[in-house]
Amino acid sequence: MALEGKDPWLRRRCLEVLDHVANDASTEIFAAALRDPVGPVRASAIHGLTCERCRSAELCVADVAPLVIAAYEAEPESELRHKLLRVLYDLALRSRAAGEMLSRVADHDSDGLCREAAVSLLKAGHVRSRRALERQAETARRHSSTTIP
Repeated sequence: MALEGKDPWLRRRCLEVLDHVANDASTEIFAAALRDPVGPVRASAIHGLTCERCRSAELCVADVAPLVIAAYEAEPESELRHKLLRVLYDLALRSRAAGEMLSRVADHDSDGLCREAAVSLLKAGHVRSRRALERQAETARRHSSTTIP
């Protein structure tokens, strides 16, 4: 049901249950769900694959980092890519590839807020929510358009 159910909310709920009941045994299911056509299902898959608090065994970074990098590269939704940046940062302490991906995002991502978030993570180790960054950018745009030269 987590992969093939017709209802995306049911697929998402199945992933959430797997995350809390059989997390370590469900890594392959979470990895496959990263390709789901529905964003909230992919978000649950990301959490299930990477949340170390929910696991009963240590996260295998060598297995998970390539999946997270591929998920970032394939992710069409900028909001989910923004969330994946924090995951990449957490993995970067144990995975050179994750750190390199974070640097690539900071330099080349097509989304300015993702670039800004990656730079913030690399410099300060934290990032504001995408909505907060959007509000900040909107305030700056409004301010610059009302400023008299």
